[in-house]
Formats: sequence, C-alpha cells, structure tokens
Amino acid sequence: MTRKESRNVFSENPAVFMQDLQQAIHDGFRVSNTNEGYPMLNSILKEVRVYRSDDGVTAPMPDDVTSQYVAEWDGMRYLLAFQNLVLQGFEVDTNSVAFSGMKTAKMLRVNKADEDAKQDAALADLQGNANPSTETEEIAQSSAKSTEEEEDMAAPEKPEPTSPAEELAQEGTATTALNPEPEVDNDNRVEDQQLPEEELADKEEPAKTTRRRKSTKK
Repeated sequence: MTRKESRNVFSENPAVFMQDLQQAIHDGFRVSNTNEGYPMLNSILKEVRVYRSDDGVTAPMPDDVTSQYVAEWDGMRYLLAFQNLVLQGFEVDTNSVAFSGMKTAKMLRVNKADEDAKQDAALADLQGNANPSTETEEIAQSSAKSTEEEEDMAAPEKPEPTSPAEELAQEGTATTALNPEPEVDNDNRVEDQQLPEEELADKEEPAKTTRRRKSTKK
C-alpha cells in the first residue's frame, strides 16, 4: 500500500500554527478526519499532520461574503471549517486567532486580482531600486559640492575697506610686498661723508696761488 505524502504542522503560537496550516493547504495538503490526521491535542491546537489530496470545497460560500468567523469547540471540526474557507480564497486574520476555550478565527476573502496587482507593483519597485547608478552619481555630486563649499569657507577673506585711505593703504601694502625697495647703506653714502678741515684748506690754497701769479704777469 502506497503511503500518502504528508506534512507535519507544528507551532505553540496559535497564530503561527494557523498560518502554517493555511500555507500547507495552498501547497496541496488537506486536513484528514482520520486517526492519523487528528490533532495531537484537541484542547490547544499546536500540531496536526496533513496529507496531500485533491479534496475540494465542502460548503460553498456566496461570492458576496467577504468575511466569515470560524468558531468550534472541537479541534477537528474547527480545522475542517477553516480549510473549507481557505479553499475559497479566504485568509486568516492572525490577530483574531484564539484557542482559549472555543477556538475562533476571523477569515477574510482575498481578491486575487488586487493581490496580483500589489505583488506586481512591489516587484516593479524592487527592480527600480536595483539599479543604483543614478543615486550613486547624485551622492558623488553632492559630496563634491560640499567639499568645494568647505574650501571656500576655509579661505581667509580680505577685509573690505571702510574709507578711501584704508583702500590706498591696502593697495600700497600689496605693492610693497611684491616690489620691496632696496636697502640703503647710510654709512657709505657720499653726501654724508665729511672731509677734515686741513684737507679742505689744501685743496683751496693752490687755486688762490694760481690766480695771484696770473695777475703778476700782466
């Protein structure tokens, strides 16, 4: 006898347990009302074995019903009712799952067209963000601009003159810095040298003698 493929669903968290069971139903596994498929604990559901099967909907719901509550005392009846709604496009609201006493859960019908549109939009956003070349260029340009602004701020600014005299003083300072005047050795200047009186007298005396001699001849 061929054994059916099975999957064990287990979680001590009620919401996670129902989410995992919902995924197993989507994957082609079904709750089986047999000894092998009966929940391990009927009071607090946390483990059940489901088997691959083509079993379909047992109790059709009208198309205009968008939400439905599942509430049962018995664990197997609860799981079968849950499975019937999942097969018709309902999904569990994890915030509504409770196993204290009566087992309850709120089921919401999902519009597959809307879900597909949301998934396509999310995929498009991911693909759009996958090419970061434009963003990288913008970051590089912003960084270069910030560096230039920092350099401009670090450069010392020349104070603005408040009067014509200060403006001329600033220009004169700049010219002096570029073309400094040569230093003059005052000790060796010819104008400042003074000859002794005796040397001066010797130089003047021959001139006077020459003039007297000329006058004598005449």
